[in-house]
Amino acid sequence: MKYQDSALYAIHQENIKIRDYFQAKLSNMETDEYYTVEKIQEMIDHYQTSIDYDNEWIRKNVNWNYSMLNSHTTTSVYNIR
Repeated sequence: MKYQDSALYAIHQENIKIRDYFQAKLSNMETDEYYTVEKIQEMIDHYQTSIDYDNEWIRKNVNWNYSMLNSHTTTSVYNIR
């Protein structure tokens, strides 16, 4: 199975997008009653933990160069072991 065709890949990419969204929100100080600085940081930490866990799984189970993780420019096909 191609890693890029897996549900894990789709979820991993979505987690990266959401984490990046919250990082931008925090950088721009886009806060309100619900999205306080603390809540935004909590969201960033949550998604980063998930991304880190996925990266570890990918490193152990996908045939590719670990340095390519989170790269949005890679076009190569990698297979799950």
